Amino acid sequence: MKKKNSVVFKLSLKFSAILTAAVLVIIFLFFTFLRGMMRQQETRGLMRPIHMLTKSLEKNDLFATEKRVRELPFFISCLIYDAKTHQPLFINNNKIPELPLTGNKSKRIYRKKFYPDSDLNIVYIARKVDFYDGRSYVIQIVQNTENDGGRRIFSGLPFLILLSSIPILLISFLLSLFITRRTIRPVVKITDTVKTITSANLDTLLPESGTKDELDALAHTFNDLLRKLKTDFERERNFTSNVSHELKTPVAVISGQANLIRRWGKDDPAQLEKSITTILSESKSMNQMITNLMQLSKLDSGIIKPEYTEFSIQELFERIKVELTSLAPNAKIEYSIQKAKILSDELDSIKDDQNALILSDMELLHQLITIFISNSIKFSLAESKIKLTALIKDKNNFTIIEEDNGPGFESSIIPYVFDRFFRGDSSHTRSAGGAGLGLSIAAAITKSLGGSITASNSATHGALLTVTLGAKPTE
Repeated sequence: MKKKNSVVFKLSLKFSAILTAAVLVIIFLFFTFLRGMMRQQETRGLMRPIHMLTKSLEKNDLFATEKRVRELPFFISCLIYDAKTHQPLFINNNKIPELPLTGNKSKRIYRKKFYPDSDLNIVYIARKVDFYDGRSYVIQIVQNTENDGGRRIFSGLPFLILLSSIPILLISFLLSLFITRRTIRPVVKITDTVKTITSANLDTLLPESGTKDELDALAHTFNDLLRKLKTDFERERNFTSNVSHELKTPVAVISGQANLIRRWGKDDPAQLEKSITTILSESKSMNQMITNLMQLSKLDSGIIKPEYTEFSIQELFERIKVELTSLAPNAKIEYSIQKAKILSDELDSIKDDQNALILSDMELLHQLITIFISNSIKFSLAESKIKLTALIKDKNNFTIIEEDNGPGFESSIIPYVFDRFFRGDSSHTRSAGGAGLGLSIAAAITKSLGGSITASNSATHGALLTVTLGAKPTE
């Protein structure tokens, strides 16, 4: 990265520019304040002789007035003239012309080459005074500032300030460059570490300083993100491996049966029928697994959105009971619907409510409960006994519990029963049928409905699956 594109360089330059500008503004305001103070001091200095001469003129004591004029300092010029006739009454410097009135404020005049051998550089007050007897005079007090060293220094101060801004800018730039470089050092370390991270080493974490500042919080946030990415990559890697494993077996079976047909199927009708049946069965399994994977993908991406309607939970339970009893005649399905004050294990049931209405997506809820019951029938005893319980607080808040009389879940596998392709053993045996996607789909449906799902064992050691749904999730 070029130096001019460096964040450190840009920040340092901006900081030094802002600091220099701030210093210049402060100095300018201080300069303006000092100039105002000097103007006030000048005005007070010029008003003192005006007040003194006004008192003498008020008494009409011309002798005393003339004496006071002669006693003025050498750098003070005085002109007193009649306001009506402009006839001079007293004057101590013939070079000073009659100037415009200023009232009680001082005024500065600078004119180059006003005199043949010099400039006019003065500050003065010209004030008109009226007396009760009809007399009216103008008192003009002038101070020559040409040789005022303090004023010359003050007038040159802006240039000195401007000149001093150069070292201020340079020093502030160097200091800010040093400070910014030290401050931004954790970001440089983070950047260097990020450059080395790939999908193969997601366990590499960014350095954290432990200072608990914003940069440390940034590194901590990125580390959390890396941990999540690693988990997601591992899950997707396992998912890909499981999909390959699940598809490999039926493809191998289909390929083997096709070879059998090619070799002996034409001459052996029994083998031909057996192979075709096996191919159709495996094709059906593959088609079902692909369908399930597509549904999971749509649920995860939000393509499938719940369509909320108000319906009877009893109607849903009856529909499921009829459908599954016809498929598994030996299975016994019972259900109960209870109105509850709270939704917890310690129920405060009021009474059975067979006419209770709920607000949800009926088809998604139907599929979810069907998955539960299908698993129970698959893994339970020859005569499966399944109990469905609905605990309804109101139409927006309810819990559905499914319990069977099977062997239940081993405690070690309960945290993983909703993982994709999980069947309860590492070998992924196909003897039980299915691809281990049923409960994964149930979990995805529950998530899309804005609820929670848990797996446990009942008091009779059977499997216990609980889905709790709250208000309609906001989009």
